[in-house]
Amino acid sequence: MTNANVAKWTQAAMALSADEIRPPAAPVPVLLAEAEQVARFAEHYWEPAAGRPGLKAVASFLPPNIVEEIRSLTSASQSLATEVVIGDVDTTDMATIARARTVAKELGDGLEYVLNDNVETPSDEALRVVNARDTSRSSVAQLAQTLSDFAGLAHREESKLTRVESFEMPLIAEAETLATTLLGLARPGGPRPSPHIDLRDRMLNLLMPRVVEIRRAARYVFRDHPEIQRKAASTYERNKRAKKQSNNDTTTDDTPPADA
Repeated sequence: MTNANVAKWTQAAMALSADEIRPPAAPVPVLLAEAEQVARFAEHYWEPAAGRPGLKAVASFLPPNIVEEIRSLTSASQSLATEVVIGDVDTTDMATIARARTVAKELGDGLEYVLNDNVETPSDEALRVVNARDTSRSSVAQLAQTLSDFAGLAHREESKLTRVESFEMPLIAEAETLATTLLGLARPGGPRPSPHIDLRDRMLNLLMPRVVEIRRAARYVFRDHPEIQRKAASTYERNKRAKKQSNNDTTTDDTPPADA
């Protein structure tokens, strides 16, 4: 493990009791991206500016160097998350996995571009489903599934993709080949229990309270500036609540009227 931030926080992470460890409340890449978002928010809105206050107003209630700590813990958690992914394959297979990620990104970016035409089709919904899973960083088997999904979708939208001069059409066939190869690398029955998973989750349990503290401070300091508050809030949680509300709104109520 070469990440200095892992070494910096390992003692504190391992000191957490089992009762203090909570599983990730969202996909790990989402948590880490939002932690970085909160760190940038705190930096930008720390000092007051014309027409608005700053987080500095509640500095005495926040841990010292909270932004630096969030960034350090994010780096440590990301490093451990990577170890979780690559821990179930031999190092000689890492070039294949790296190439698979590159191909998945190229296909995803190309599909995102050609489908972003304000015309809703089944392919748009399929792409949203694949992106929502965010599987390419979770495991070798799931990366294989992402490649397979992207390849199938790219075949469906081949006529559009061929119009993009910079898009390399052979990537579609390569994605199919890589998907098959990755399935051969994945360990049957799933990954073995990994100490990296335990340490990663412990790091996240050090990280997320600091993220929550910034968000809590933002809700108070910017209580009269809801447009600023939203910049610190979790987009993932907001979308999850909106989807739940949408599902509730579309549920049919079969209860007859009281006077029926």
